Amino acid sequence: MTKSSVVHDGTKSSGWAPGPNRPTSWREGLGRLGPADILLPLIAGLAAGLLFVGLFPGRALSTLMHNVMWLPGPGAGTGMVTGPLIILASLVVYTFRRKPLVAFITALAAGTSQTIGSVYISPGVLTPATVPAAVLSVIVMATVLEACLLALRGLADTLALPAAAVAADLAHLGFQWAAVFPIIKRNVLPDDAALLAGLATAASVLLGALPVLLFRRFLAGPNKPK
Repeated sequence: MTKSSVVHDGTKSSGWAPGPNRPTSWREGLGRLGPADILLPLIAGLAAGLLFVGLFPGRALSTLMHNVMWLPGPGAGTGMVTGPLIILASLVVYTFRRKPLVAFITALAAGTSQTIGSVYISPGVLTPATVPAAVLSVIVMATVLEACLLALRGLADTLALPAAAVAADLAHLGFQWAAVFPIIKRNVLPDDAALLAGLATAASVLLGALPVLLFRRFLAGPNKPK
């Protein structure tokens, strides 16, 4: 890694810094995508989505949020658990394979498999009628995540990854409030929306920073202070 790809805190920036084998722009990086750059995020995303369905079968997440933690709804599980975990999986894959569309593909695969699994494999709150809108909300989340990683590519990962996670999670949650939950006649109250958005932000910051905390040695540049 070249010196220009190391930022002040010793971690890589979230972009594609110039180097002998590294693209200098998102467009150039897109042209260098190979089959593995598509298949690995796809497989990782599908696995993450199905794992989520196994960890929270049926109405388990809804029960945890509303009957155990006594949080209002709808959207507590979406903003605090579903979205952040999908984003976490995407950022972990992105951490190790920093190329365009890696985060997008992982998030899209994870979110779509989780949505379909939660409706058809282990039915929960959502119904088959909500699937098109729910998948569209996943596309929105994946797009916002990819766009933020691109826009924040000059910042350290300690800032860029949590910021991108928050933006993607809130976009996902907001779209679900607007287009998914009304299909099943569930609408969020303004006061509840403010609380849930704040909790979603906190969860996204925590899980968005997790890849940096877990893989700091991998992220560290050769000039990282001891």
